Amino acid sequence: MRRFFTILCLSIPCLAQPLTIGVKGAARVTSDIGGTGASESKPYLVGPMAEVRLPWHFAFEADALYSRFGFSSTTSDFLSEIATQRGRANSWQFPLLAKYRLRIFRVRPYALLGYVPRHGSGKIDYAGRSSTTLSSSGPFVPYAFSDALEISDHAWVAGGGVQLRAGPFRITPEVRYLRWNDSPYSFNSHGYYLVVPQNEMQVLLGIGWGGK
Repeated sequence: MRRFFTILCLSIPCLAQPLTIGVKGAARVTSDIGGTGASESKPYLVGPMAEVRLPWHFAFEADALYSRFGFSSTTSDFLSEIATQRGRANSWQFPLLAKYRLRIFRVRPYALLGYVPRHGSGKIDYAGRSSTTLSSSGPFVPYAFSDALEISDHAWVAGGGVQLRAGPFRITPEVRYLRWNDSPYSFNSHGYYLVVPQNEMQVLLGIGWGGK
């Protein structure tokens, strides 16, 4: 969140240009978990946005989008050992976008390119039982512990949308494709694997006030 407000402060010299502020909501239309695990993430992102209009049909937009990341996975092996893991984290994406807009009557289609840092933190809870022998009949020792889950990554984003006017408001339906540099979490053991995909598609709707 601090990164978003830092961007706004650095944009102060541009405020002589039309400024639009508002909120943006997004729905993730691609899965955020692959493999043998199950996603328990919230399917939406939401947060504030600000756009500064620039000359020659260009604009700069900065967002701060919050989402709740989560997954669960259960594995077992031929010794009847069982292991479960369940992760939870608060995740923030900070899109920094360059936009090029055309004006066609009252509809303004635009294309965008940008860079998206992602940061988050949470924890993973582990539980299960392990055998103290090489026999599937046991005896078994239960265990449970937690570990930190840290998310730090970035993506390149491309997309487009249209700006519609409704009185003083600017409504912007939009589509974005993101390619993350790396998976923030992956697991592979005994033929079971879990990974966060690098490709992500979002459908967004922004509602802003101001600008021209």
